[in-house]
Amino acid sequence: MDKIMKSTSTLVGTVLAALLSAGLQAYASTYTNTLSFSGNGVDIYGTPYELSFSPANLTDGSLHYSDSYGAASAEVILSMYDAGGHAVTLDLDYSAPVLIGTETPGSSPNPYTLTYGTGDFTASDLSYIDSANPITFTAEADCYLQSAELIVTTPVSNASAPDGGSTVILLGGILTVLGLARRKVS
Repeated sequence: MDKIMKSTSTLVGTVLAALLSAGLQAYASTYTNTLSFSGNGVDIYGTPYELSFSPANLTDGSLHYSDSYGAASAEVILSMYDAGGHAVTLDLDYSAPVLIGTETPGSSPNPYTLTYGTGDFTASDLSYIDSANPITFTAEADCYLQSAELIVTTPVSNASAPDGGSTVILLGGILTVLGLARRKVS
């Protein structure tokens, strides 16, 4: 009898642990849109270049970004050719351009990748990213821009997860089985 109870208790504990871990996971979704340029890229020597990202093109698999999700964080990744020794500036364009960051790569490999991320975006910047259509940045550097990628992470996943009712029914079923097993053993 003790063996059956231990087995049943172990099974119920495992299922409960799985439910709790699934419920407590940070269901963050990451939406990505990449702009790529052929050859060495777009010549942005001394010419500010506008990067325009459409929210409709921000995807996470088959899911498309919606401003109702709320951006928890954002990253812009620039891939450049001949960027060594030249200041690279990225501005977020809303009402007035807002400087996201400036970096001067040393003798860099080609292509050189520069990431503007978590600490570079304020709450106002993330709010703009949520509401803008299109989301625009201006990149300025003495180099060739090969690609630009915008990555927006939301705090809540939009993938299907069980709702509260399903969880209650599943938990109730498990506890019922446990109660019946306990009565049968007694």
